[in-house]
Amino acid sequence: MTMALNYESFVRTAFGFGTTGSMLERWGDPAGLANTDCFNAKDIAAVKAATAYAMEIMSYAVIEGLEGELSDAEKDQLKEFTRQVIQAPDLKAIDGLISRFNDAVVERRFQFDHGRVALK
Repeated sequence: MTMALNYESFVRTAFGFGTTGSMLERWGDPAGLANTDCFNAKDIAAVKAATAYAMEIMSYAVIEGLEGELSDAEKDQLKEFTRQVIQAPDLKAIDGLISRFNDAVVERRFQFDHGRVALK
């Protein structure tokens, strides 16, 4: 998967989860950020904003949904992803953070069923 497609898929999933519980359709994001065309160095501020917000959506669901089950260190780790995105020097670093977040959080804590996204 290309970096741009990885970004689009991640943002569409998180934004959709946060609103309808399903991955957004292509061009379904009202800000127009959840598509491969935005993933470029010229628009890195918007990429950081979309990626960080997507991570916050998913992290908040985990923290609230598993209240009492997560340690403070686990909560801090979730928040650290957002900090790292904001400080990322380039698109490659953001792509790496998306991949790490998907492995550590999305794959572990969420289930996918016919386009629906839900906390495990």
